[in-house]
Amino acid sequence: MQSAAKLDETAAYAIVAGRVIAGVRERAKLSQNELARRAALTQSTLSRIETGQSIPNAAAVRRIAAALSIPASELVAKFDEAVARTEKAAKGVVHALGPAKAKEKGGWWEMPM
Repeated sequence: MQSAAKLDETAAYAIVAGRVIAGVRERAKLSQNELARRAALTQSTLSRIETGQSIPNAAAVRRIAAALSIPASELVAKFDEAVARTEKAAKGVVHALGPAKAKEKGGWWEMPM
């Protein structure tokens, strides 16, 4: 995982989206290999997506969603909901740190997770 200092909002979104995909995959009781096969991705590509090292493009999101038997719009909505929860939690940390410490940290995605 990237250090908080080097983390930007896009990277934070990639991490959250990857965890959502992994969670949905695990609830569907699919291995990474099986989901990757169904989505026409390599297992290493899916692994990079699930660990937030890579953010999936629209075509990959559509294929992953289809392989998970859910609409792509539902998968994207899950990403957005998870990002909103993460942002809210990070802002809670900012509030707990106080205004001076929060200014030192920058954006919500730079807060410790």
